[in-house]
Order: sequence, then structure tokens, then C-alpha cells
Amino acid sequence: MYTIGIINYINSIPLSYGLETHFTIVKDTPRRLAQRFKHGELDGAFIPSVDYLCHKDTYFRVEGVSISSFGSVGSVFLIKKRGAVIKAVLESSESITSNFIARVIIEKKYGAIPLMFKEHECCQTDARIIIGDTALKNCVYSADEEIMDLGEEWYALTGLPLIYAVSVARDPQSAHRMSGVFIQNLHRNLSSLDAVLTACKMSEYGDYLRKINYGWSELHDISLSTLEMFYRQDNLCTAK
Repeated sequence: MYTIGIINYINSIPLSYGLETHFTIVKDTPRRLAQRFKHGELDGAFIPSVDYLCHKDTYFRVEGVSISSFGSVGSVFLIKKRGAVIKAVLESSESITSNFIARVIIEKKYGAIPLMFKEHECCQTDARIIIGDTALKNCVYSADEEIMDLGEEWYALTGLPLIYAVSVARDPQSAHRMSGVFIQNLHRNLSSLDAVLTACKMSEYGDYLRKINYGWSELHDISLSTLEMFYRQDNLCTAK
């Protein structure tokens, strides 16, 4: 039985509910899942899309599924001080994709590349990145802060979906097997989402989950290529 890494956020419920009947499930943050897959702990995993781009020559993407959004998602935020020039950003320790997308948005929208910090809360920053359930449920901000939804910002910049995570496997045969199970399980859960959320005691998040796109289309292909273009330009793969 495959051991599959699932992102431990509410946004994974339509993908993960019921998967334990097919696979051994391990839940963790996006960044940690990427590390655990790289180190051989997992047979497959949902990992940040930019991490996949760094390893696309050796990782095999599981077709047909993603965690993405066409516009606002409501759980991936760049929170900045109103009127401040963004010179330093407190990154999310759980993210890879969101940290990079924030870098792109800041550069394109404000014309400057900020210094990025990782988990250095003692440092003075002009903005911070919050993702996942913390952003969804516990996002606290003050009146002098502006919240930017990175899904909305990416869509405004490119007209494309923002792909937060993709699923990967170690070989094409495994990727094909996982794809069939994932797609079937996803369709079943989306067709009875209210019942699934009731079973998970998460009924209040139906509207949020309906914003998220879990599939894959030609626009996703274009978006992934666009993301790769930005990422390669910054030569960041060697640092991940």
C-alpha cells in the first residue's frame, strides 16, 4: 500500500476524505511534505508547485488533480502595512509556493524585490505571509494593515489559476495508479460535499472549499509554465 502525504489543511478535505481506504495517509504542512517526499519517506505527496518545478526531471506529477484557485482563495494572504514600502517580509514557515508568489506580486505591483525572512519574527518587517488554516480561521490584523489575497493578485497579473500544490509520485506507473484513485475519490466527495463536511464537523467551510479548484486543465498547464518562468529567472531552485 502506498504511503501518501496530504496537506494538513481544511482545503485538502475533498481530496483526502476516504483515501485511507486505499492508501496509508500522512498529514503535514506543504513544506514538510516536500521534504519528506524528497527524503524517501513517502511514495506520493501533495507538494508546493514550485518544489515540483525544481524536481520535475525526477518527480512524476499525478495527472488530473491540484489545489488551485481562479482568483481569490481566502486562505493565502500577504498582509502589509498600509502605505509602507515593502522592504522586508516575514515568510510563512509552512509554505514554498506562497512565499515565492508574494515575491512576484511585490515585484510586479510595487517595482521592488524585498528581502525575505524565514521565521525571524524578531526582525522588523513591512509585510507577512499567512496561509492555510491559520489564515482561514485565525487571521488577526489591525486597521493599519492591508490584506492581499495572493490567488486574486496572481489572477489579476496573469489571468491564470494559481496552483498552490500538485501531487507527485516516484515513477509513472505509481502516478497513473494514484491519479485514478484521487480523481474518483475527489468526484465522489465534491458531489456530496455537504455530507462530507458534516462528517468532518467542518460544515461552516463549504463556501470556502467551493472557491478552490481541485482539477487540472490547459490553463493549469499554462500557469505552471508561467510560474516556472518566474522561478527560473530568479534562479531559486538551487536554494530549495
